[in-house]
Amino acid sequence: MNLSFETFRRQAYRMRGLMDFIGQHLDNDLCLEDLADFTHLSVAHLLRLYQHRVGETPMKTIRRLRLQQAWERIRENRYRTLTDIGFDAGYGSSAAFSHAFRRQFGIAPTDVPTGMPSLTETVPLHLEFMPALKVWQMPYAGNYADNGYFKARLAWQYLRTGRKGWRGWRLNDRDHPFCESDHQYVQLSHFLPALDSSMPLCEAESVTLPGGLYAVARLAPAQREACLDGLPERVRAELGCQCVEGRMIERDLHIRDFRAPQERRIALYIPVARLHQTVQARSFSPLPIKC
Repeated sequence: MNLSFETFRRQAYRMRGLMDFIGQHLDNDLCLEDLADFTHLSVAHLLRLYQHRVGETPMKTIRRLRLQQAWERIRENRYRTLTDIGFDAGYGSSAAFSHAFRRQFGIAPTDVPTGMPSLTETVPLHLEFMPALKVWQMPYAGNYADNGYFKARLAWQYLRTGRKGWRGWRLNDRDHPFCESDHQYVQLSHFLPALDSSMPLCEAESVTLPGGLYAVARLAPAQREACLDGLPERVRAELGCQCVEGRMIERDLHIRDFRAPQERRIALYIPVARLHQTVQARSFSPLPIKC
């Protein structure tokens, strides 16, 4: 990657803004011209950039998100007829809607049981042992609002070496692990596993994070606070462990800038200790997860 840092950051900012716009305007009559106007790009430039960064066209993203929205409406029984839902999702006939729905979810709209779990609300836990891990890290101390610069700086250094599969990691602030207040003072670190130490990142520190046992939940960023409700009881009952003092780790399961808010997911690592030695932990892999 030969982009300057400012160009790289501007592209990421533009893409995240576009994904937020798409996610928030699914009920509108979106077209490529609207999206191009929003990003101040030509339609051709937008298509090239979007396809390269996201891996599909903007309209395919919109169709998929509208079908996910349709699933939720059916599950919650928030509709008059399936024809209405199909029309709201952009389909001109019940047959076309049913065909697209079945292709995405594997079942027909009429087969979605009312009241079944949401696609996003269930947050299972599992155990994972993370060995001592050599990483490249960029520590940050200051207002929460400014920490994203350092994440972008680390990503840019990583990608300009020719590496693929960038996914962000963050060692959260001990006292404010989920801080979203721009002016909150935090101490955190953005980091990456040092899979290839022969290609250092010139601005990052090379350190070794201590190993440990973690309860891991894969969830939307907005679910982090809710996940902690009753967590000690869940960890004890489901995993045979107890929560212990330590800093939580977040791991991006995909590049957040290239996903709509509805599809952004992280793995949240909560430090725990076994009550007994009978619970089997999964082995840890620092390689990115494809989601």
